[in-house]
Amino acid sequence: MFFYVFLGYSKYFCYFCTQIYNITFICEYMANIKQLYKLRIFSLEDIMRVLQLGRSAAAASLQRWQMQGIIKMIRRNMYTVIDPATDTPLISKYELASHLSSTSYVGWHTALEFHGFAHQPFYNAQVASESRFNNFSFNGTDYECYHAPLSPTEDNGVISPHGNPYVKVTDLERTIVDCCDRIDRAGGIEEFLHCIEGITIIDELKLKKYLDNYNKTFLYQKIGFILEQTQNQNHISKDFIDFCRTKGARNTKRLTNGSDSDTFVKEWFLYVPHECLATKEEINEFI
Repeated sequence: MFFYVFLGYSKYFCYFCTQIYNITFICEYMANIKQLYKLRIFSLEDIMRVLQLGRSAAAASLQRWQMQGIIKMIRRNMYTVIDPATDTPLISKYELASHLSSTSYVGWHTALEFHGFAHQPFYNAQVASESRFNNFSFNGTDYECYHAPLSPTEDNGVISPHGNPYVKVTDLERTIVDCCDRIDRAGGIEEFLHCIEGITIIDELKLKKYLDNYNKTFLYQKIGFILEQTQNQNHISKDFIDFCRTKGARNTKRLTNGSDSDTFVKEWFLYVPHECLATKEEINEFI
């Protein structure tokens, strides 16, 4: 009799223990997934460190999560979490670009896009980095690596915007200077002029600081001429334009590398595309 009573209760006890195990497993599983969402972009070593797993256990977890559709591999030893609501990677291209190396940050036309001033969207991400990485594609975006012209410090205009600590991007003034330095990476002169037409306030002190950091006389020429074209929209002072004219090179240069720079502007010692001057006339008529 006692044996049958014990057997009956033991079944309940085993069921109770199984349920406790399942709940514990689910809680640990959800805690691990929560850590992945916090990381957003991670490697095998990150999983080992954060979840305190050995290498083989961490590798097995990554493989299992990929099969379950929880994470997706970006490239070798780099993963991101999948958003269950959209079944797409949780990260933006700006976040990914900011984590491709320890010194990487978003620059040039991609930075203009981030700040909301791109005239047209591009399906690429221009990444500045002090260390080299191979270009690659992920989720419909081509990631292009370029040598960082300045180190990724706040003094050089590389910031993490409020509300998005995962992104490292050049601030607006640094972006303008970078794009003037490499107009080809701004989408060309016409695209760049269209972009900066929409900018109403520019910090001239920051522009001067970044120009000094670059220390290129030709860059003063270029940025002075370009901002003169949109001076009324940007509220750039005549003093700043004169400052750039004084600091700029005195030998004749071409604004763009191609043969389209066919019109000489004497006060800037520059050959520029005729469309730049036509754009200025259109802007003045609009005002």
